[in-house]
Amino acid sequence: MEAKSLLKKDWSPTPEAFDKMLGWLHSDREQAGEEYEKIRQKLIKLFKWRNCRPEEDYADITINRVMRRISEEVEASKDKPYLYFHGTALNVLREFWRGEQKHKQEDIENITIATDSPHQQIEEEFEETRKAAKFDCMRNCLRQLPDDTREFIVKYHHGESKKDVRKAMAEEQNIPLNVLRIRACRVRTDLEKCAERCVALR
Repeated sequence: MEAKSLLKKDWSPTPEAFDKMLGWLHSDREQAGEEYEKIRQKLIKLFKWRNCRPEEDYADITINRVMRRISEEVEASKDKPYLYFHGTALNVLREFWRGEQKHKQEDIENITIATDSPHQQIEEEFEETRKAAKFDCMRNCLRQLPDDTREFIVKYHHGESKKDVRKAMAEEQNIPLNVLRIRACRVRTDLEKCAERCVALR
């Protein structure tokens, strides 16, 4: 089950919501940042142990859900904030497992379909054509971005050690890593919408 399918469609994390969550974690900004990093690492280990991959994506989904609740003034105890994140993470895990079971059932049903179906080759060729068209559209949409935004998103996804690259980018811009992820998520969403519109016009 893809992590993005668990994201809420009607809400996106914002720097303001992130700041409010940090304030909920601790009144001191520096200590709040340290607490945030500790919680995120615990969540990553939790999802990794439960074989929910990519564990970093699911940890961020959990954090974003808590961020949303805090931004909406949902009452949450400040005594042991990790317990609140942990409870949210368990809900994310349950959704993940339900999705996995559904996909397994679909795979079993698909096995019964003859592989030499006369429509299958046509469908496969159509899908390949669509993928090629979307790739071209995505490349064109990338060219249309402002230079600094294009440079940012390319750098964000560049290199083998993306974790180190993104950490360095956050340090260069003097912002928390999650704020950097939020910005990248916004750019990717805009690119996806642009590419879909482009494909639809072809």
